[in-house]
Order: sequence, then structure tokens, then C-alpha cells
Amino acid sequence: MPADTANVEPQVTPAPSHPILVVSANWRTRALLAAQLGETCGCDVVSAPGVNEALGLVQIVGLHPILLVVDAGQQMTREDVERLMTALPDAPLVLSVSALRRATFNSLREHCAAYLPRPVSIGRIAQVVVQIIRAAECRTTTD
Repeated sequence: MPADTANVEPQVTPAPSHPILVVSANWRTRALLAAQLGETCGCDVVSAPGVNEALGLVQIVGLHPILLVVDAGQQMTREDVERLMTALPDAPLVLSVSALRRATFNSLREHCAAYLPRPVSIGRIAQVVVQIIRAAECRTTTD
């Protein structure tokens, strides 16, 4: 006889405790960044196709990323990035921006741990992320 599943609560898989959160509308960019960052940094990486999905991970799943990597493609606005920054004020932001849209995002530059105009390689983004994480670890051990 099959088990009664009518009263079973859905299970939410817990998110990694302190991953890197990658936000990009381009699935290839998300996949490449997640793979490269996971390999280079040794951290868990969670990715989202947009700001609303990223905020959902934060608010619903309880994700607390140690760092944000945002690829501000054509679909993303400055206000979208500001919403992420407001929701995650303690997470350093690595922002990659199209050279054609730099003027739109320049006002955020001083709030970023790294501001990388494209074209920029996935490897370069990973190098910058490693530097930021190491610097944060050094600050933590000296405090």
C-alpha cells in the first residue's frame, strides 16, 4: 500500500553556510563562474539568474553569502544591484559591467570590492575574488 503523502511538508534543502553568490542572466557565464570560483577558491558557489532569484535565496532559504559576484548584463539595472547591496550589506561585491553601460553603474564603483569593466575573463574575476577572500581572512585573524 503506498504511503499517504497528502500531509507531507515539502523539504527545503539547506543552502551552503557561507557560499559565494553569483548573479548573471547569462547561463553560460553563471556556469563558468560557478565552476571556476569553486575550483579556484575552494568555496561553495550558488548562482542565480537574476536579482529577484538571488533575493529569494537570501530571504526564503536563508543564504548568507561571503561575497557577491554580479555580472550586470543588459537586463540588470543599477537599482537591481542596489537592492542586492541593501539586502546583503556585509557581503563584498564584485561587479562586472559592460563597457557600454559603465556610466549607468559608475555611481556604485566606490561601494564595490572590485569593479571590472568587460571584457574581463572568468579567470580574472576568479583571481580578484581570491584576493578579496584572502584579504578578509587576514582581517579576521588580526582582529
